[in-house]
Amino acid sequence: MPKIQGVEGYAVPGPRECWHPYGLQMLRPDKFTIVANSILRGQNRLLPVARSSGDPLIVYRPLLPR
Repeated sequence: MPKIQGVEGYAVPGPRECWHPYGLQMLRPDKFTIVANSILRGQNRLLPVARSSGDPLIVYRPLLPR
């Protein structure tokens, strides 16, 4: 079996555009403010959340669809 020549390169992750509401809870207050403002401006998206545990289904949709 031939040896791998060189180093494997990986793509650099791009900027985060979609945010889950639970992920917003983990942010520092200053970062949360920046992300919340960008969501309200339409630059980022808030992912919809659906939960059902015997209660009626509640779905949160982004305020500004892309």
